[in-house]
Amino acid sequence: MIRFHVHVTTQDLAGSIATYSLVFGPPALERPDYAKWEPEEFPVIFAVSTRKGVSGIDHLGIKADSEAELAAMRAGLQAQGLAHTEQRDAECCYVRADKLWVTDPNGVPWELYAGRGSIEVFGDDARPAAGDACCAAEPAAPLLSLGPKRA
Repeated sequence: MIRFHVHVTTQDLAGSIATYSLVFGPPALERPDYAKWEPEEFPVIFAVSTRKGVSGIDHLGIKADSEAELAAMRAGLQAQGLAHTEQRDAECCYVRADKLWVTDPNGVPWELYAGRGSIEVFGDDARPAAGDACCAAEPAAPLLSLGPKRA
């Protein structure tokens, strides 16, 4: 199953965990700087972390169950002529994954990924071409505009 992914940064992790647990039930993963929910009732992965000094949407994404599903997403981007940045074996948010990164017209980073297993640390991989840590709120430069091409 392909799942929609939302990652939010927070200044109040305990309050966020309490609030989102009312919506999603108990977290599937909880660490001192991070919590993640993966409810079986609907295809979403929702995460919160304290990695930055600001609060709000960090990035959006789509999680594929397999490399084949991720390859199909990659082919779709290529067929539409949309450039993307690729990471293999990235370690971020307590997961090792293969990722594709694109940025929408509003500057919101999108992470298309297939997980390869959990890891014991938050991770500190770099977003390709962004020059910032994984899950960065603002990439240094847009990785891709998903909107109409401007002359």
